Amino acid sequence: MRYIIAPLTVAAAASAALAVNADEVVTALLLLVAVVLSALFGRVAGVTASVLGALVLDVVFTTPARRISLNANEDILSLVVFLVIALVVGTLVARNRVARRQTLLGESEARLRSDVTGRLLRGEPTASVVQATADAIVTTFELSSCTLTTVGVTATTTTSRRIGRSVSVHTDEASAEVVAAADRPLTHAAENTLTALISALGVLFARAELERSASEARIDAEVNRARAAFFAAAGHNLRTPLASVTASVSALLDSGDLLSTADQRQLLETIRDETSRLARMVSKVLSQSLIRGSDLNPEREPVDLGGMAQVAVGRLGPAAGNHVIDLDIPTDLGPLWLDVTMLEQILLNLLENAVRFAPAGSTITIAAERNTDVVDLRVIDHGPGVDEAERDLVFTEFHRSASRTEGEGTGLGLAIVRALAAAHGGSTWCEPTPGGGATFVTRFPLAGTQTSPPDPNGQALPAHPPASPPAPTHS
Repeated sequence: MRYIIAPLTVAAAASAALAVNADEVVTALLLLVAVVLSALFGRVAGVTASVLGALVLDVVFTTPARRISLNANEDILSLVVFLVIALVVGTLVARNRVARRQTLLGESEARLRSDVTGRLLRGEPTASVVQATADAIVTTFELSSCTLTTVGVTATTTTSRRIGRSVSVHTDEASAEVVAAADRPLTHAAENTLTALISALGVLFARAELERSASEARIDAEVNRARAAFFAAAGHNLRTPLASVTASVSALLDSGDLLSTADQRQLLETIRDETSRLARMVSKVLSQSLIRGSDLNPEREPVDLGGMAQVAVGRLGPAAGNHVIDLDIPTDLGPLWLDVTMLEQILLNLLENAVRFAPAGSTITIAAERNTDVVDLRVIDHGPGVDEAERDLVFTEFHRSASRTEGEGTGLGLAIVRALAAAHGGSTWCEPTPGGGATFVTRFPLAGTQTSPPDPNGQALPAHPPASPPAPTHS
């Protein structure tokens, strides 16, 4: 197209001049317009139109017509002036067109760099970002094809454009094999821009890969430290009941008939109590390990909160000591779709926590209240309470409260409660009991509610619909 644009525009201008019987001045202006239009398609087209316009002006519109006539000095001067003006205008227009295209190319290149940076910062897979980059390079430079290789990933994009000249770009971090379109050849400036772009993109990908590797290394280190701390704390908590059981068994075996019946009974009761406590600790450690290692998907079914509270109190058994456990749960709470096993674990852990810190003989209350589309379950004790600064920390693993005389425990019960509540789309927090003590509140959504209110301590918890796929139960 660009090879015939000059003859076409000059012919159109000459035809227009002949049609209106224009004089030489008007004809020269029309031919100058043809030169400008041709120059929009490149410098070669502009120069060609300038020469053709001068010839047409002399042969067709200068007397005598239909032959080259340069007899008069004014004719020669007119043609020279026209040719010079046409060449200057054509060159300036073509140069401006190239500059404009280079400016647009620079803007597109900047947008491409910004887009790649954003994708990498969002953590998109490297392979998909490299493929999107190859697509964008083809579009930006109007190429026939592009093969981009960086950080060990190769992506190729091809189009239906007619194949032109091939260009190879190689930098330390990236390389590209591009094929220009036959009707859109790459200029020297465009090649320089492409080389700079490939180099910059290679640096971006290499830096992102390095940061990703460093991040993964940090995460692995944090996981390993957390795992080591978890098992160290768990081992420390399990060591005490094991030592008590071992000492009692050794005393029974070594003393033989030297111990009285009362002493033997006391040792056997110690073994029973410590074994029971050890079983609870192991159960909590296993539960927390399972929570850490997998997503929790409750097996939801309609439950009676009052009935479940009675079951939890029954399972607590001798661990309740001489505490009075009072149930204050209305029967018109509405449908609660919860995982029965998880709910029982929540109630047991909250009760064990209350028993551990409440004064002997005091009352522990399990209460429930409906508020719009949620149900708040409260376990209320009248012990030393929890300082305001620690009301969120008590839900972290192995936390030891400075404001409460810590009894024997794993430090996992409340962490498990929060995780199981969050799995139901709920939340849990601690608030003071009027008159002294601590109240632990667990909020559950009613049937049909898909989101839970924010945690009062400022923690946003995930939301779940009331129905979800079955998952293994936890105990």
